[in-house]
Amino acid sequence: MIEGNFLIGFLTPFADSGISYGFGFVFFGTNLAAGIMVYFLLYETKSLALEQVDVMYSQKNLKPWHSSEWMPAGYIDRNKRVPETFERRCSPIGQSMGLQNMRKSREGSESPPPYLQA
Repeated sequence: MIEGNFLIGFLTPFADSGISYGFGFVFFGTNLAAGIMVYFLLYETKSLALEQVDVMYSQKNLKPWHSSEWMPAGYIDRNKRVPETFERRCSPIGQSMGLQNMRKSREGSESPPPYLQA
């Protein structure tokens, strides 16, 4: 990275004196090539967690130019989850202590554990 910046700063005066305004076309060409490389080689990871990015990269049939349409399992889109998929559950140890799975009632409140019920 630093070497590239040094080379641009060092070689620009020589190239500019040799081809003058044509040096802009060189920059245009390199920027166009970089844009094409980004589109075809980098995956879209906006609004994805690190674990979801890992799952996405592990799928062999997913191409980078289709990655913006990819959705993780249990999601309606990249920002909305399917509520039934992400339900709070007690561990087996918690269940042996009398705790129960917290499930929301129709009113939206969670039912408390049995030892807290009066």
